[in-house]
Amino acid sequence: MRLAASTAAVALAIGSVSPAFADVTNTATATGSSPSGTGDVTDASNTVAVDPVDAAPGISILKTAVITTDGDSDLLGDSGDVVTYTYTVTNTGTTSLLSVDIVDTHDGDGAAPSPLFASWTTQAGSPAATVGASSITMYPGAVAVFTATYSINGNDILAAGGTGVGLSVDNDIDNSAVATGDYFNGVTTTSVPSAASLASVPLDIDAVLSVAKTAYEVDYPVIAGGSASATTPVAVDRPVGTVIYYVYEITNSGNVPITNVTINDVHNGLPGPFTQPVFFALTNTSGLSNNAGSDATVELLHPGDVAIYRTSYTITQDDVDQNQ
Repeated sequence: MRLAASTAAVALAIGSVSPAFADVTNTATATGSSPSGTGDVTDASNTVAVDPVDAAPGISILKTAVITTDGDSDLLGDSGDVVTYTYTVTNTGTTSLLSVDIVDTHDGDGAAPSPLFASWTTQAGSPAATVGASSITMYPGAVAVFTATYSINGNDILAAGGTGVGLSVDNDIDNSAVATGDYFNGVTTTSVPSAASLASVPLDIDAVLSVAKTAYEVDYPVIAGGSASATTPVAVDRPVGTVIYYVYEITNSGNVPITNVTINDVHNGLPGPFTQPVFFALTNTSGLSNNAGSDATVELLHPGDVAIYRTSYTITQDDVDQNQ
């Protein structure tokens, strides 16, 4: 006896992962018609539960810094040089991360770098990301590269000399980057700070003082006033009793401020007394140099500024005798 073709239907119900990471359950029920058509045949439902891996969000970051525009090719940061920072971010966890971005802080004078998405090293199925985006979505195992630039300015260099509130005083610009990403329910995971998330750019620090010393037969105030003698140094073979006026111009010829500037002159006249130079004036072009006490020590001399000292000496018979 040929049986009538039976008709079978299979119903499949699929569960979903909840924010609490419940089991994924599948319930299957089989039904069919009996050969005589007297009724349906149904088996008992069977349910299988699958426990997904526990959600363990994680993110890491590796940061590097390179001077990509180096005006004098010395591998040191000068005013106007451009630093390019590269940040490699990895989703090290088992759950997708949304709104992955980077916050970079530094001790430079200008605004901190703003990292933007540049490329994928490993996309791992992550949604496409727009180059230049500030945040992206990353699936587990994905590796993304962000970049940012910073232009070194004059204040960054000056800061290395110890001026400027809150600026670097260790001859470099230090940066620290942190990567963050959101997972279920908007909870955020953050990279752990480490040496890999730090980067430093060495600055070109050039501390230089130059001294110009001139001897005149007129006192410096007259010279400074622009008299005809201003460019006439003392003549040779001066007689006993001639007063020589020494003028010392100390210039900060470097690129960083210098503190506690003084001068000491070793005099060879014997045994005539010699008075060490005393502070006279300050050409404070920068507006930042100062000699608060107008004493022998200039507390702060900025690049390009000049501290002027003076003293005098009277030629003695002993000087003449020593010169025989």
